[in-house]
Amino acid sequence: MSLWTTNIWGEDLWTVDLWSTNPWEYEPLALYFTNTSASLSPYIVVTGTPDILWTWSDDTTDTNANPADVTSIGDNSLYVSDWNAVTRFYFQSQNLTGSFVTKEWVNLTFLMFYDNNLSGRFISRKWASLRYLYIYGNSFSGYFDSMNWETLEFLDINGNDFSGDFITKDWESLQSLRCDSNNFSGDFTTKDWDDITYINCNSNDFSGTFVTKDWVNITSLSCGSNDFSGTFTTKAWTSVGTINCSGNSFSGDFAMQEWAALDRLYCSGNSFSSLSGSFQTQIDLIVCDFSNNAISSVTQIDQMLSDLLINAADAGRTAVCTVNISGTSMATPSAAGLSDIDDLVNIYGWTVTHA
Repeated sequence: MSLWTTNIWGEDLWTVDLWSTNPWEYEPLALYFTNTSASLSPYIVVTGTPDILWTWSDDTTDTNANPADVTSIGDNSLYVSDWNAVTRFYFQSQNLTGSFVTKEWVNLTFLMFYDNNLSGRFISRKWASLRYLYIYGNSFSGYFDSMNWETLEFLDINGNDFSGDFITKDWESLQSLRCDSNNFSGDFTTKDWDDITYINCNSNDFSGTFVTKDWVNITSLSCGSNDFSGTFTTKAWTSVGTINCSGNSFSGDFAMQEWAALDRLYCSGNSFSSLSGSFQTQIDLIVCDFSNNAISSVTQIDQMLSDLLINAADAGRTAVCTVNISGTSMATPSAAGLSDIDDLVNIYGWTVTHA
């Protein structure tokens, strides 16, 4: 069943100019949706006083924007006399199934349809006021249409089946971007998003280079499990807590920065050949994984372990760390490095796996 239908036959045909009006361009009269579990509690936010009518599968109705919970299963509908009055849709975690056809909701700010089982294409629109687009955890497929949403703050489409290119835009207000766990391919083009705090494009088929920027507010940066190559250029991101570039084909040097807030560093499964910078200052670090790279310098591995011993002894440290520097192409620590490992494990309770 299409979610949107228009009954043109209900019109008085003598009062409709059929030759100048395209009946397929009528605004939809109702939004139709199907739930598969006996627990349903969607709601909307509107401006003004439009007429609202929810019709449930058991033929009961409700006229409130925030209707009472229902326990019926099946086909339901929502009618709003003026769809431009709707600013927010909250249909998350409703066990919805089938397709979802969007419209030009002029004043839409929040579109929350995450954690359902919706499928088919998701058609983006030029929602001029859109701030939150959360459709993660569905089964949408095909191409994702990115738009120049100037007010967009949060975009989360993870855990779907989108494929093809993912076209990023100069979303000037963007704070969080998640497109992980899809089937996107090609380039992932980063932008100078001044307000960005969270980027996750893990588990796709992106390739080419991953260009980092001076994102001053970034707290989590994840591009793991793709096919990125070339160098991974680190920056002095003062607030970053998570960096995940694992499972790619990055090569060359990985340069540590001070990163006082860093607690998780995942760099395994690449082709990094050298380490630079210090591991002494990241006293919140609880995961440090450089396994299965190509760091062949015993001196660099020893220096890393020496730095981590200073890190472990810092009075501000409150948790232990798991370190992995194993791999067939990784240098084996010298006797001094092995001694540092013994101290990390036996004195400070860390876990260290090495070649």
